[in-house]
Amino acid sequence: MNRKQYQENDNHAADWQLQEAKACFSEVVRRAKDSPQRVTVRGKPSAVVVSAEYFERMLPESGASLGELMRNAPLGDLKFGERGESMPVREVEL
Repeated sequence: MNRKQYQENDNHAADWQLQEAKACFSEVVRRAKDSPQRVTVRGKPSAVVVSAEYFERMLPESGASLGELMRNAPLGDLKFGERGESMPVREVEL
C-alpha cells in the first residue's frame, strides 16, 4: 500500500471509505481475519466485514428456529394474532 487507505478506530478495527474498500477488497478481507473492518458511506458507518470464524461465533449455538428465538426473547410475552388485521384499502386507478 502506498498510502494509508483506512483509519484505525478505538476498537482496533479499521474504518474504510466505501470507494477504498471496493478498490482494496482483498486487503479488507485479509485484515478482517485479525479485527472487524468497518466500511463508511459519506462518513457514516454502513457495514462491517468480519472473518468467517468471528461470524460463526456470533450465531446462536442452539440451532433454534426464528420462531423459537422470538418466543424466548425478552418481549416473548407479547401476543401476536393468528391472522393479520384488516385495514381499509384506498382505491387506485391504474
